[in-house]
Amino acid sequence: MRGYFGIGIEHTKAKQNIGTLYRSAMIFGASFIFTIGKRYERQKSDTVKAFRHIPLYHFQTLDDLYEHLPYDCKLIGIEIDDRAIMLRNFVHPERACYLLGAEDEGLSEEARDRCHALIQLPVKDLEICEARVRELEGWITDASERIKELEAQVAVLRKAEAVAEFAAQIPINKGADPYYDALAEAIAKWREAQEGGEQDG
Repeated sequence: MRGYFGIGIEHTKAKQNIGTLYRSAMIFGASFIFTIGKRYERQKSDTVKAFRHIPLYHFQTLDDLYEHLPYDCKLIGIEIDDRAIMLRNFVHPERACYLLGAEDEGLSEEARDRCHALIQLPVKDLEICEARVRELEGWITDASERIKELEAQVAVLRKAEAVAEFAAQIPINKGADPYYDALAEAIAKWREAQEGGEQDG
């Protein structure tokens, strides 16, 4: 893939939308994300911890963003506007920053006027995209939870293995006590399982 693109929000209203922006950027392969006019905090809605892989830039104003736009990078506004080109007809530039507006007010007039182009998503396409994003987010969340469960199981097995290795070094006299007899039998079975696993490998 040649070029790059970033996704940003102007004056985001809800803090949790930063986490949603992170997830969407990771799903669609964005190179970076950014905000204009609002500070952010680490969000629980960033379930995939995309902050580890995608940088987030903050700009105080639209002028601040413009001053720091990468060379030859186009600012593309996403908004319902008479000047907007329908998404299916838009030729995407090789280098672009896609700018979304606030949830309640959309893109400011200043941002619309200063964008190099405006694009509009058909309502039906937007609903499909949102549904697809939610579906992908669900898969990622489920996968993350499953990974956590597997990591917990591995940790338990490692602890059990360490305990068994330690116990295997303790000399046990059979017949001295039923408890020790049971422990000796358990250790013997563990040793057999370990040896069997090594032979299979």
